[in-house]
Amino acid sequence: MSLSIQRSRASFMGVGAVVSLMTPLDSPMGQATISVRKAPGLPIQISPATTGSNLPMSLGIPAVTLDGGGDGKGGHSLNEVFDSTDSWKGTQRALLAVLALTHP
Repeated sequence: MSLSIQRSRASFMGVGAVVSLMTPLDSPMGQATISVRKAPGLPIQISPATTGSNLPMSLGIPAVTLDGGGDGKGGHSLNEVFDSTDSWKGTQRALLAVLALTHP
């Protein structure tokens, strides 16, 4: 397996390799993501993780994964639970992020 990272691009070869990448926080997408959490007073929770965003980032395409609202725990286990209370707020934040990115 080999791994090389240049700027926000990553390439890897090998079976079972998982690379966690992160779009820079000072990029337009990073700033939009932060602003949609700050506006309603939500805590800023930013961390690199293995998500669906890793593929576009590995190709040099900025990407983020936003929480979907609600509250869950035990993800991808037999004990996984999800409380959908206020889950609409996740969709609202995603729409606000898109609008923030399209506004000049």
